[in-house]
Amino acid sequence: MKKPLSRSQREVYDFVKTFEEKCQRLPTVREIGAGKVLGEQITKVRKSPASVHRLVVTLEDKGWMEVQRHQGELYRKPI
Repeated sequence: MKKPLSRSQREVYDFVKTFEEKCQRLPTVREIGAGKVLGEQITKVRKSPASVHRLVVTLEDKGWMEVQRHQGELYRKPI
């Protein structure tokens, strides 16, 4: 069972799902921080890549995302 999410975690999770649906790829940490999908502001701007990374790792720890490797790069895909 997945653990509940905080408001910020839910925003990031929803953003990643929306980005993937509209752009057909997963966003980078910087794209998550910018909060834009195809020029439209979806979530608030997060200036620190470290805070975005921390939110994404927490989503993984809570079971909302899974890590996938592709050509040596790590990707976290929403479940």
